[in-house]
Amino acid sequence: MHAAYTYGMTTRAANLLGALSTALVDTVSDSTTSAAIVTLFNSPGLNVGGVARIIGLSHAGTVRVVDRLVGDGYVARERGNDGREVVLRLEPKGKRAARSILESRAAVLDNALGRLSADDQRTFERIAEQLLAAVTPDPDVADHTCRMCDERACPLASCPVECAIAEQR
Repeated sequence: MHAAYTYGMTTRAANLLGALSTALVDTVSDSTTSAAIVTLFNSPGLNVGGVARIIGLSHAGTVRVVDRLVGDGYVARERGNDGREVVLRLEPKGKRAARSILESRAAVLDNALGRLSADDQRTFERIAEQLLAAVTPDPDVADHTCRMCDERACPLASCPVECAIAEQR
């Protein structure tokens, strides 16, 4: 056996899951800019800290992303309820960009799943729900995992990631 396997050999199923994950991530736009736009589409009115937590970027890095999005007309900064906090909202251009990002993502994912029979798609859905619940240790991970999700396709009440967090409480 090679020295690279001293910590345990990856099973074929795990290796296939890893390759599939990598292929899909490489195909679907998941830049920090795209993630910020989709995050604000799904959760309008977040502040910079909220966006940073979800997209997994430092506060300073998120400020730079938001500055670019504001400068390009995708996002507006507004006063929050208490007048001190600044919240972020997508401008119409940002909403169009979010829909485009989600449509592109859906096309890639639908193409991949379209190669499976309807029965296999239902089986995959059940397995994916179990795996997502298993890899969701806390709310921050949950939000980060779902940062590019189309919440219309997976409402929060039936999201396996959100349900896993609810069960932990």
